[in-house]
Amino acid sequence: MIAVTRLLKIYVRPVAASLAICLLFSGSDTSINWMAQPVSELVRVNNNFITQDQLTQALRKFTALKGAEPSTDETQQVLQRLIDDELLIQRGEQLLLPETDPGLRKLIVQSLIQQIVNSDQHPLIDDNQLRAFYHSHRAVFEQPQRRKLAVIIFDHQSDAVAARRALTKGATVHDIKTNYSATCTELPQVLLPRNAIQTYLGSHLTNVALGLHQGEISPPIRQGSTFYLIQSIDIQPTYVPTFAQAREQVLGEYKQRQRDQLLSDALNNFRSQASIDINLNVLADNPR
Repeated sequence: MIAVTRLLKIYVRPVAASLAICLLFSGSDTSINWMAQPVSELVRVNNNFITQDQLTQALRKFTALKGAEPSTDETQQVLQRLIDDELLIQRGEQLLLPETDPGLRKLIVQSLIQQIVNSDQHPLIDDNQLRAFYHSHRAVFEQPQRRKLAVIIFDHQSDAVAARRALTKGATVHDIKTNYSATCTELPQVLLPRNAIQTYLGSHLTNVALGLHQGEISPPIRQGSTFYLIQSIDIQPTYVPTFAQAREQVLGEYKQRQRDQLLSDALNNFRSQASIDINLNVLADNPR
């Protein structure tokens, strides 16, 4: 707090004086009775004020980015930016942008939601709370089945049939690629969930793959003029990780539900204080 006060003494008063001269020459109304205003009000922009706190926060951000305290000129630039921002906001309100611009409305809503969900500083969450939450919501942390697959592509059905026979006798995928001029898909050789497999293979091949037992090789699958063999290399069944394994995920889910509850409570409070009237006649006429 002492540092902020010193910063204000060093920068704000000279800037305010300089700014007053600039505003006077630019035609701004400088006849305001400053003695009648709260001491925190630094600049009046039409009927709105920019406060010392706003300038202090802006200077802190500037200092953090630059790594050094701003000079007098830089401080004046920061203050001018606050004035320009206020002018733009006021112009936007005159143009009814918050009401007419869908993108701006969305940004305002998102900003308000962030303010609401970050407004309450929750106490530290201990492991007992997290464990209780984990045990009552185990299904949330369930991990889906994952599979590691090899998918080999052939131009001719006869090659696919011969290659399948060789695979059942112990040949490797590398052997098949060498001996039958086959290629492999770019499927990562790691355990993948269904949605990732479907991204690479599409619905039909994925359904075939998910029907294979571990170590099983599909019969040749024709798609257009191409033939596929799918080998199920490894299967990790669906499972629920232990609390220790899932602790970070549990913590994230717990905090998210706290934020959701904050938002729900705030909206319920807004609704209870608002006057909301719905024209049921118009609502009934809306096409479904």
